[in-house]
Amino acid sequence: MDRELSEKKPRDNITRFKQDRRLLAVSLLRTLALLIMLGTVVYGAWEYRDDLRIENLRRLFSYARAAAGSEGDGFVTYHFEPGLETVYAPFDLGLAVVSSDTYRFVTGFSSQGFSAQLGYGNPAMAVGDGQVLVYDRGGTAYSVMSSYAVVHTGTSDSAIIAAAMNPRGDYVLVKEESGYRSGVYVYDRKGHEVCVWQTPSAYVMLPSLSPDGARFAALCMDDKGGQVRVYEAGNEKPLFAVDYGWRQVYAIRHDKNGQLFILCEDGLAVYDTEGEYVGGHPFTGLVRFAHHEGGLPMVALRVNTGGGERVRLIAFGEDGAAVWEGTAQGSLRDMDFRGEYGVVLLYNELYTLDVSGEAPIFQSREVSGVRRALVTARGQGVLVYSDRAEGVDITAEAE
Repeated sequence: MDRELSEKKPRDNITRFKQDRRLLAVSLLRTLALLIMLGTVVYGAWEYRDDLRIENLRRLFSYARAAAGSEGDGFVTYHFEPGLETVYAPFDLGLAVVSSDTYRFVTGFSSQGFSAQLGYGNPAMAVGDGQVLVYDRGGTAYSVMSSYAVVHTGTSDSAIIAAAMNPRGDYVLVKEESGYRSGVYVYDRKGHEVCVWQTPSAYVMLPSLSPDGARFAALCMDDKGGQVRVYEAGNEKPLFAVDYGWRQVYAIRHDKNGQLFILCEDGLAVYDTEGEYVGGHPFTGLVRFAHHEGGLPMVALRVNTGGGERVRLIAFGEDGAAVWEGTAQGSLRDMDFRGEYGVVLLYNELYTLDVSGEAPIFQSREVSGVRRALVTARGQGVLVYSDRAEGVDITAEAE
């Protein structure tokens, strides 16, 4: 028996543990993250390969450095060439300025602005968040610009009547059509044609494109009056239509949720994506309005009093109800409203509105020689004079 025990192999007293694979998992995740980052860079370079030129990269670097140095102050001052008839619109970190010959993007705090030659007889603009559609109203040429490059250009085979661009850069052109009264052409942000809708029975006066580019609205006029129709892109049967007869329709816009706002002579109406009435607000005496694609409207109404000119101001919410009301005494020259900030320009007085807090702030300051008053996407005011544009802080207390 002792011999049998001596012939047995000694037992292994070492306890074996399972291999720790956590470091391997971390290494794999790190490698996967680097591959995703590399793929994103390659995709971005390919997607924007036409814009990756040395002068554009230098300009972008200048914008970024200037914006960082200004600590977010935004637009400061820019001087115009005298004697030019120009159209202005807040865009990106600055101002898009268009004349018959030139498109120019200016930041006010950087010397590396971008410009491009146009040669348009009657230039107009439709502005998105990252792109601007510049077109020759009544002509055939159009261009899509960014803050640093010409994205693409096009020439229509017939006259362009109107246009619109949604915040992401998709756009719609309304054209005169041979054999038709109007044609509506929808394009994505890269300029690829999405759909065409032609009508032999109505003139299309105003277009609007939903934030996702999947639907467009058109104000159509025929011998029975006006009708706002909403179509899915590529479908010739309307999702819904709203009759307005011979009432004047001033604007149709989509908000950020895709709801349709219709502003006419007797009030505001809001419809959801299915065509159901959401709400609205009746009014009369419309003097001026401010309403951007993807945003909410503000109107100025005439007040009949014996004590001089006076306007009633109303800012609206997503359901079409008033979120703020106020009055201003004087002759109205311009107004703008974007997000939670607004400006109202009278002859020699500027009112600023801030509804971002619990209590709206509406205050005035004296100005002189101002032609236009605008609000940027950041909520900063821009005052346009005959020879320059200057930034103004809407949230600052008036002196």
